[in-house]
Amino acid sequence: GNTTGILTLTNSSTAATGVSIASGASLTAANVSNAAGSSIENDGTLASTLTPLQNAGKLVSTGTLSGGLANSGAGSATLKGTVNGNVLNQDSAALKIDGDLTLDNHTLTNSGAATILVDNGILLDISALTNSSNSAAGIEIKSGAALAATGIINNSGATLTNGGVIYSTNVIQNSGTLKNINFGVINGGVTNTGFLSSTGTLTGTVTNSGVSDIS
Repeated sequence: GNTTGILTLTNSSTAATGVSIASGASLTAANVSNAAGSSIENDGTLASTLTPLQNAGKLVSTGTLSGGLANSGAGSATLKGTVNGNVLNQDSAALKIDGDLTLDNHTLTNSGAATILVDNGILLDISALTNSSNSAAGIEIKSGAALAATGIINNSGATLTNGGVIYSTNVIQNSGTLKNINFGVINGGVTNTGFLSSTGTLTGTVTNSGVSDIS
């Protein structure tokens, strides 16, 4: 069924799955938060209409998240399906893409010591991907997986590792560490002022004023 008219939904349950939205069902609230130690599973539609969904616990979504997501603290989010809104992954939070996921032309920002793992499927329709996480595992695209964005910025101190396929409409701006490993493919070109290494394939123009190791 459909549940609407909720002002604030706060999940602090310690049950294995505190909040569950079944396939075909929907839950809409002005504000949705999932506390540390709590769990939300969404196979339908979960909408946070006033603020992005605030997750510091465990979030698994295979359906639609509407309103965006702020994954914070030590929160973990495992996603596929659709996110209609900007996604912020911060602090020491972990975001895992476990199947095709569209961001519906919204932004994806990775900061603090947070990590993003594109484990399988394609993460697509990102308007702007910005990585400023200081984690050595900041963003990783596994072999067989892919990421597609209009623009990609990998900031100083940040690491982006690609073992799959990256599609960027605009030239990738790298002032951090960009590693294209194994048989990885990066499409769209790179402007490098940081460190760029590649044992895979680079397509597009590569402009280097940093350090590069391309074989």
